[in-house]
Amino acid sequence: MLVQASVPKEPPPLLIHLKYLCIEEVDFADDYGLTFLAVLIKCSPNLEKLKIVSDTKDHCDERESVKLREYSHVWLEHLNELEIKYFTNKKQEMEFVKFILAKSPNLKKATLQTIMIFKSEVMEMLKILLSSPRASPVEIFVENLCQYHYG
Repeated sequence: MLVQASVPKEPPPLLIHLKYLCIEEVDFADDYGLTFLAVLIKCSPNLEKLKIVSDTKDHCDERESVKLREYSHVWLEHLNELEIKYFTNKKQEMEFVKFILAKSPNLKKATLQTIMIFKSEVMEMLKILLSSPRASPVEIFVENLCQYHYG
């Protein structure tokens, strides 16, 4: 509870100048991690590039995150590039990417570096993302960091 209580509701004023943000070891399954990430994005209205190194655990809970719904009013007008390394296609990660796609009218490129071993999983993920609402005609790139197994 201490972590959640320390997440600010209002942005620190200096983050309005932030254009590039790289965050490592983000656990999307952890509500506190997702809340922290959502607050940082809300606090950074001029953000142009967001890079995340995911550390989502294998035991990731597949429940729907209510945290992103609390930030439905956020609009990322300047974001033009998203990169997520070690993307695992867990529900919370997918919800976050769909949130970014829907809230970023100038997003040009989204790169997901996956660690999925089955090509069929990657194809299903792409099918979902390409059919999701997008605020811009973003190009979605998937780079696999593992060897594919066909299945």
